[in-house]
Amino acid sequence: MPFQLRSLRFVPGGNELIQFEDDILCSLVGLSAFSLSYGSGVDHHVETMSVSIKVTPMGTRALFVEAMPILFDDSGNRQGDGSYVCVSVLAWVGEAPSVGSVSMPPPITLNNGESADLDDYPQIAALSGFDLSYGDSDHHLLGAEASVLPSWSTISAMAGMADGDGNFASTAEIAAVVMEFIGSFDLIVIKSVSLDDEGPQTIDMGVPLAQVGIFMSSFRATYSGTNHAVQTFGAGPNIFAIDRDDRTKVNTSGIWSFVWDDSGNKGSGPCDLLIVGIPAAD
Repeated sequence: MPFQLRSLRFVPGGNELIQFEDDILCSLVGLSAFSLSYGSGVDHHVETMSVSIKVTPMGTRALFVEAMPILFDDSGNRQGDGSYVCVSVLAWVGEAPSVGSVSMPPPITLNNGESADLDDYPQIAALSGFDLSYGDSDHHLLGAEASVLPSWSTISAMAGMADGDGNFASTAEIAAVVMEFIGSFDLIVIKSVSLDDEGPQTIDMGVPLAQVGIFMSSFRATYSGTNHAVQTFGAGPNIFAIDRDDRTKVNTSGIWSFVWDDSGNKGSGPCDLLIVGIPAAD
């Protein structure tokens, strides 16, 4: 299988060395799910919410991946228990494709409303991080979002954070990863899913799978009615796996975006994903 997938979960400060059995021709590391939390039983204002992913090649067959969930206010309160980042790694290993081409360029950083041109229409365009900040002060939160939006051979960014009193993020930035693949489509299957549902989900991929990964392209969570403090903000399924009894299915935890405080106020919204599978050989 020239395409290979790996999935990882990181808590603050987490890192891992990912090794492959052959040389890595190209790779991308994208966001699957995240949770930014001050910890159980507390909530605070927000100054900055972000997720950063750093990838360092180690020789020709390994990647050192570091991921950090970041949440803090203006009083020194920072992310704690309940914070995590889940990522998926897609790599082409071994020889170059015999027919067509595969390209996975380095992450692209875009501010809200900016766009970038690509050589070809991307089969995958996903978030690999985001940075939302009010600047040098903190505020309540009404809602926050980040998206990478593909349109033919262009991708554009949408990102923002706001309270209900007219304060908006002064920094609204995303990092995006893309894959452009021209070749045999029996090597990979990709399904787009958009849901706002915290319950377990089963995704029908249509063919038996050997490996699966999830790449998030968009999240948006908003409190209902008015703004509040934040205990936890996040998006995406932190658990996913191929069904043991029917390998054409992928089982996940909730596919949604979510926010809540410590007083019972909750908000939610859609989360857009690309479910990526490597078909089984037999």
